[in-house]
Amino acid sequence: VLVALLTGPQALAGRVARPLYTFFRWIFHDHFDHAIPISELAKVELVLHLRNNAVNYPTGNIERWLTDYILRWIPGSGYKKIETPEPEELIEYKPARGKHIIRLQELLGSKIMTHDGRRVGHIFDLQVSHSPEYEVVSIVYGRLAMLYRMHVLHPFAHMLHLKSEQPETIAWSQVASFKDRRITLKKP
Repeated sequence: VLVALLTGPQALAGRVARPLYTFFRWIFHDHFDHAIPISELAKVELVLHLRNNAVNYPTGNIERWLTDYILRWIPGSGYKKIETPEPEELIEYKPARGKHIIRLQELLGSKIMTHDGRRVGHIFDLQVSHSPEYEVVSIVYGRLAMLYRMHVLHPFAHMLHLKSEQPETIAWSQVASFKDRRITLKKP
């Protein structure tokens, strides 16, 4: 009997190879096994239609990365490239006058520098407000940032007995400028 749709790396690993599923369960202690109850399924076609918006179902971006960069090379994995339109094709967005547009692909991976030129690190992720007008609240960087971005920080912190389960962040209000893939912070 089908009771839930599994999402996340464990579900993907189970599809690729059964030993990987066991490995992921051991590593993450089942903290990263997301399941959507089958009762939430509204319609079954080529695309599954769920009752609520996607934000109500916790999933990570690691599935897309694994699909695009790992599964494509595994025979029998069922990989098929999904063509998605560019954001400019989806919505014609006209910014308000005087506003500077910073695209996420330009921001992620950029260097973070202090006002006096010292290197702080690189941007791994952004934390965004949950209001209708999504705004960047803080920049995520540091040694735990990659685990945070892959949505596996909590399981690894638990498994490795790390003191902190939160990555290092800098409030967006502390950013003075962004130019040439480099963020400069304000004076403290």
